[in-house]
Amino acid sequence: VVPLVILVATTTSALAGGGLLPPLKLDLGSLAMRDDQGQTATGTALMVGLHWATMNPKRSAVDIGVGYVGSFLPDPSADLHSHYLGSGRVPVEPLLSAHGGYIELAVLAHERPHLRTWISGRGELLQSGDVGVLGMATRVSTELWTGLFAGSGGAGILGVAAIGLWAEVGVRELPSEGLARMLSAGISGRLPLVIAAH
Repeated sequence: VVPLVILVATTTSALAGGGLLPPLKLDLGSLAMRDDQGQTATGTALMVGLHWATMNPKRSAVDIGVGYVGSFLPDPSADLHSHYLGSGRVPVEPLLSAHGGYIELAVLAHERPHLRTWISGRGELLQSGDVGVLGMATRVSTELWTGLFAGSGGAGILGVAAIGLWAEVGVRELPSEGLARMLSAGISGRLPLVIAAH
């Protein structure tokens, strides 16, 4: 409960001068990738999106959302020797950062008062280097949440405040050919719609 109070208080303070904050689901985590040739890379995963279970302050059995997804890996040009495989030094396509859009569908797998667990599937349409690629992932997440619905004097709050943990596995096309397998985990949060009067 304490993290939820802090989350809501921070949001309210940020809008003290007036304005609007859309309902957002935020995910931040660590990412590990491995391609068909055994090359590996680690980096950061980021997602920001609009989700039904963030906008709806009541219980939701299904959550659908769209938004931005990014996977940020180290610049491959900083370590060129890592892109050669075997004693013959055959060039290997480096694993690149990617970013783009996603659509996700989640179903409620388990719940207790203010604690819920989701199982979800996600499809991605990304840009990696100069090439468009597809990706998909399956996720398990759990969150501590509360619904908020209040308003007065032209200001109001509607939606869900939550904080949680997630882990997922996925695959993604490479710009040249083949697939990269992904494993990632991190923290998530939901911010409700906030309208602050001037």
